[in-house]
Amino acid sequence: NAGLERWHRQLDDLFSLKPPALIIADDLEVPPGVREWCESTQTPLFKTPKICSAVIDLLHLYLARRFADTVSVHGVFMDVFGMGILITGDSGVGKSELALELITRGHRLVADDVVELKHVAPETLEGTCPALIRDFLEVRGLGILNIRYLFGETAVKLQKNLKLIVELVHPQEIGEVGLNRLDMVASTETLLGVAIPKVR
Repeated sequence: NAGLERWHRQLDDLFSLKPPALIIADDLEVPPGVREWCESTQTPLFKTPKICSAVIDLLHLYLARRFADTVSVHGVFMDVFGMGILITGDSGVGKSELALELITRGHRLVADDVVELKHVAPETLEGTCPALIRDFLEVRGLGILNIRYLFGETAVKLQKNLKLIVELVHPQEIGEVGLNRLDMVASTETLLGVAIPKVR
């Protein structure tokens, strides 16, 4: 009949676009013929009780993170009082020693040495650690420490939004002028188009 022909034409139009997957939301039944079309075109078929708008929101969040612009930076990334802080500086300036001291005071390690930053929102950079070195902190004189093993689950965090960059400098670099210890937002550093407050 005409209705069935129109339905088949709509399916043909839909699958001609080669969608990566088909999701049936609202706990609806899979319409007649859809399963067969998915099998013949090798299109994954999913069914969920979640409402359509919730599925779209979740997919948007996932895809925004999955395909976000990324950059890797050198430093130690910490969660200090709930704020994501990237500690940078030359080799041997004391980044890892400072991080270990913060951890002993109840703050959390996100990443040491390599920090992966993702541009997940217009003004938001999310920092994570590569899986290979997650939970580890290398401290001069002590070696490589497993922070999760030594301090427990609460001493590490998988990800955190970057809010502040702290650059450590050697005393000889300060010179006669010195550092303004009161100016806590002395400058900014732009990463992936986002200006992040920075102090030295």
